[in-house]
Amino acid sequence: LEQLSADRERTTGTGLAVVPAAGGAARRITPVSMFATYPDWSPDGERIVFSTYGIDSFETGGPGASNLYTVKPDGTNIRAVTRYAKGGVRAGHPSWTPDGERIIFTRITNTPTVNGGYGERRIAFVDPGGAKLSVIEDLWSTHPREQP
Repeated sequence: LEQLSADRERTTGTGLAVVPAAGGAARRITPVSMFATYPDWSPDGERIVFSTYGIDSFETGGPGASNLYTVKPDGTNIRAVTRYAKGGVRAGHPSWTPDGERIIFTRITNTPTVNGGYGERRIAFVDPGGAKLSVIEDLWSTHPREQP
């Protein structure tokens, strides 16, 4: 779901919604103020991982930090997975590993002299609680996925 400015010239928020597979109305599960993007369902269907404040926010300094969160499909129990500060490291493009034990994502450092000012992009893994972060330092990547 996208919220636009009164003049419809810029996005002022994005949220996630769930729509029944059989059809029906969309039900918002995150506030548009989170600028939620890139959702992915866990293999067991119990949680959805998503990132906040996409690349435009990072490039322009944007209104918030880029982090990963999980939420239940009914919109309850939103939990932070990463806790990066605005203007620092950024987390994006998350997806669950096939076993549901970890989340793979793009970890971007705020390194103005690298990649035309867009920073270093590396594959990273984190558990859904955010405690076990590992970064593959020798592999540049974006939009990573892990197959069974």
